[in-house]
Amino acid sequence: MKKYSIGIDMGGTNTKIALVGSGGRILEKRQFLTKSCKNKDILIKTIADNINCFKARGIAGVGIGVPGLVDSKN
Repeated sequence: MKKYSIGIDMGGTNTKIALVGSGGRILEKRQFLTKSCKNKDILIKTIADNINCFKARGIAGVGIGVPGLVDSKN
């Protein structure tokens, strides 16, 4: 079974999601307007729905990039 990764770039305007092959090549891409999600539950569901559209199985990991500061104490 091939190994794939999911990359998620959550920006203030767009959220972009990519299926990446083991060699680092982007195989599929999806995106949606971040602000179209009225709350965190809708955002999470929209991300999950987009990931489920990818045809690949055998996801090895997910990387998520989000804007903002990190609170290292929490």
